[in-house]
Amino acid sequence: MLLILALISAGHAERVTVSVGTNTTTWTISRESESLKFEYSQYVEGSISPVEYRGRALSPYHSCYEEVDINDLRMRERTSAQEGRYASEKQLTLDANTTEASLFNLVHEKGIYSIQFAEQWPAILRSRGSIRYSGQGINSREYAGNNLDYAGSSLLYNTELSKDSDIGMLITRMNATVLATDDAILHAELKPEKETRYNISRSIRMKSSFPWYEPQDEWLPCCSAEGCKIGLAEKDCTSLT
Repeated sequence: MLLILALISAGHAERVTVSVGTNTTTWTISRESESLKFEYSQYVEGSISPVEYRGRALSPYHSCYEEVDINDLRMRERTSAQEGRYASEKQLTLDANTTEASLFNLVHEKGIYSIQFAEQWPAILRSRGSIRYSGQGINSREYAGNNLDYAGSSLLYNTELSKDSDIGMLITRMNATVLATDDAILHAELKPEKETRYNISRSIRMKSSFPWYEPQDEWLPCCSAEGCKIGLAEKDCTSLT
């Protein structure tokens, strides 16, 4: 026995759910989008510094959160920074359209059902951003996903960070094909027509300090980096380059 259920809803957003069930297995696809267009830009520059409140200084902290999710075009960004100098810039554009109706086709031949689903809800998401930071520490995470493809970066525990990112994602059409009998699903495949571009350039500096650790004379008598000396009598590192 084969059971096919298709639910189509329209309101604030367009949503289509197709479920195929047999005697032993079930396959489901759910798609959601809406006609939407917007542009967003921001620029921040300044100093993350302590704030006096009721006679005491509060520890400074900066946090930024961004998230976009439409028709399985997904972008997330998290940034948190401690005391220091901080500047960031972001430009983001989104254009999505759901005016085209979804297509559904069922063919039964020689005991095999062929179910085809096509959704043509194009969407394009572009994002460009930059971060410049110097201070006690910053964490920056970024994620971009496009219908089962994804890319991202995690830049953690940096005292200096310079990052530029350029992201572009496009989905034009989602095609799904299911082959099934009354007893089981034989094959199910998703074929989205899409394109993803993810470019990032960064310069970072990380530093670790262990004030309770005292090195021994024989541990590392010299350092190959020019201008760096390690020993009990003298501990001085002027440059890593």
